Amino acid sequence: MSLKITNGNEIIELKKEHCLQLEGEINKFGYLDNWPSIGDHLYYFVCPNMSHPKSSDTLKVDEKYFLKLKDIIQKKKLF
Repeated sequence: MSLKITNGNEIIELKKEHCLQLEGEINKFGYLDNWPSIGDHLYYFVCPNMSHPKSSDTLKVDEKYFLKLKDIIQKKKLF
């Protein structure tokens, strides 16, 4: 199962096994902007629990986040 990351125009399909790696990279940004909620979506897509049900299989983000995520995915070869 893959997580679809979209800006509304483009879609990146991220394999489930790469979600936690990407979430770890996002955690380096700290609590800036919307990064914590994006990281949470990635984490709970893979590791849901009683307090946090499984995230949906689509993560819609603004263009600036999409471009940064795409850059990280390409640099870390998460495909």
